[in-house]
Amino acid sequence: MDPSAASRCRPVLRNPTATVKYREVVAGESVFRSTDNPQAIVIIRSGLVKVIDYSEGGTERIMLLAGRGSAVGLEAVLGQPMRYGAVAIRSAQICRIPVAVLATLGSTDAGVYRQLMSLWQANLEFADRSLSRYSSGPIALRILRLIADQIATETSSDHLEINLLRRQDMAAVMGVAPENISRAIAEFRRKKLLRKVKRDVYRCDLKQIRHLVKTLAIQADRGAGKARIAKAELRAASRLS
Repeated sequence: MDPSAASRCRPVLRNPTATVKYREVVAGESVFRSTDNPQAIVIIRSGLVKVIDYSEGGTERIMLLAGRGSAVGLEAVLGQPMRYGAVAIRSAQICRIPVAVLATLGSTDAGVYRQLMSLWQANLEFADRSLSRYSSGPIALRILRLIADQIATETSSDHLEINLLRRQDMAAVMGVAPENISRAIAEFRRKKLLRKVKRDVYRCDLKQIRHLVKTLAIQADRGAGKARIAKAELRAASRLS
């Protein structure tokens, strides 16, 4: 929130009847489940939380990665049932705000709901990126896009250290096998795009990553174009025969 809006909302949030709860969740701990009764939204104050869905076979798919300043469980605002569950990827500080308190805040400052809608839009944009950027094309391209998006939001430096997502979580974002992620990460390390500092922490060359993303994207587009041409020629030939 901007400072003026925050100051106007602070008395409501500090009211003992508001039941706004602050807590820490450790890595692997559930923030909420898809079966929970939606009565509050959750703001991520620090750390990283994944919003997950499960296939009928029990395979996990990450629908959203929520970091500092993100909101999850926004279905509660509309009184809709939770579509997904949420679990901490890393230790996280969270704030649970009941919908009733949000309604009071909304009557105090309409900007509260505008900001909630902005957070909702950000969640939808991540879902769109997951479909368009992380779920199609070569595995290497998809992983590099995910890494580039992650580090671009954390620092403007071209050489930085970043705590990469676990292989299983990357795989769950992209809908692929973790083994594919491991092979790609090993290749990035051989090419010096990633240099391991300690467990799951790597120094990244963002300039080189961006360059390789651009190169792989061009190659993928060309390959897709050739495939479309080949299919069209095949259809034309079948009609002639």
